[in-house]
Amino acid sequence: MLGKLYLDGTGVPKDVAEAAKLFRQSAEQGNPDGQFALGKLYDTGEGVTKNDEEAVNWMKKAGEQGQVDAQFTLGNKYLSGQGVTQSDPETAKWFQMAANQGHSNSQSNLGVLFAMGKGVARNDVEAYKWLQIALDRGYIGAKGNQEALSKRMTEGQIAEAKKLAAAWKPAAEAKK
Repeated sequence: MLGKLYLDGTGVPKDVAEAAKLFRQSAEQGNPDGQFALGKLYDTGEGVTKNDEEAVNWMKKAGEQGQVDAQFTLGNKYLSGQGVTQSDPETAKWFQMAANQGHSNSQSNLGVLFAMGKGVARNDVEAYKWLQIALDRGYIGAKGNQEALSKRMTEGQIAEAKKLAAAWKPAAEAKK
């Protein structure tokens, strides 16, 4: 995307305002990567006036089209209440969308939500499953949470969760 070249100054002089203009053109044409990039600029105030509402608006458009980084970012925004009203169900929704696509950090976060019953019904098997999937995909940050969770689970529950994790496929692979 040409806007990224201007944002980074790769092969062209760095020009954040030009990057914002190009990202806006892309975003308005419905490109989810352009929408997410524009949302990030509104989030930071780089090249545009900082505007949390616009940031979330563009990120939602991108996330609804499957842009995984937008989904993960929205999950974090709803978790912390940054630029939006904090909402556990919205947090879970966005992390679930990204987790289903194979985003390991979202998978770990979703596992923690299931373990705590925040935004979803508490379910230790489902929690362990998502933490295991994150670990299997290389996200070592899930290990401590999984170890703590295992202390309140039976061997049967852990075996069931591991079986579910082994059978899991990212949404794109599952459709094939």
